[in-house]
Amino acid sequence: MIKTKNTLKRFVAWATNFRNKPFFWARLKLTFFYTIGVLVILVIFSLAVYSMFVHSFGNEMEFEGGGHEQELSIEMQVIDRAEDRLQAILITIDCFVIILIAGLSYYLAGKTLQPIEESYQRQKKFVADAAHELRTPLAVMTTGAEAVLSSDNSKEKYQKILKDSLEEMKYLSNTVNDLLFLARSDNL
Repeated sequence: MIKTKNTLKRFVAWATNFRNKPFFWARLKLTFFYTIGVLVILVIFSLAVYSMFVHSFGNEMEFEGGGHEQELSIEMQVIDRAEDRLQAILITIDCFVIILIAGLSYYLAGKTLQPIEESYQRQKKFVADAAHELRTPLAVMTTGAEAVLSSDNSKEKYQKILKDSLEEMKYLSNTVNDLLFLARSDNL
């Protein structure tokens, strides 16, 4: 029972971690779309080659006209085998090309998304740093306000707490102004 719970916990952790990778999923989606696009083109091309091949043999048979039935039967068998071989060759080549394209698409999707992911990671770090910078002054002001409310203090003590809070508010205001400046400069 304990082993089952541990396995279940590991699976849930793995599934959650796997689900929380938006760039991995975007990469897979891009790979899928690239591969489907190439697959459609490849199938159209293969069908065109196959139909041209079959059509050209059909025209050659019409020009030869009547004649020896046995020779005609042998030629038809040869043509049928050639058509079957061509079909097998086209399917094999198509499969290899699709596998190659899927790998190449996965690689190119990763290269395409790499700068976006790096920018996203820098933005996450910036937001975390900004939150930390904003949290510290708020903690100081909260502590000061709680100290004022919790006991009777002298006038000097109140003034010191208010001065500290005012300094922290100025720091917060400067930080917010800097953040707004950065946000505006990104739009230029």
